[in-house]
Amino acid sequence: MVFPSGKNNGITVLINGHQIAKVHSSKYLGLYIDDDLNWKNHIEYIYGKLLILVGIFYKIRINYL
Repeated sequence: MVFPSGKNNGITVLINGHQIAKVHSSKYLGLYIDDDLNWKNHIEYIYGKLLILVGIFYKIRINYL
């Protein structure tokens, strides 16, 4: 991943003559990192996981009351 700066616009990365595709975010060691180095993608990922779990716990709570 190439992080933005005023000097590296238009950088291409080649490995064995093949150009590596530019991505805006990547998952590394369980964290989503984007090219702006902010946490927006990771927070959205965790938020989606939490919504699912909260719904499951709510349904379980209703059954035991």
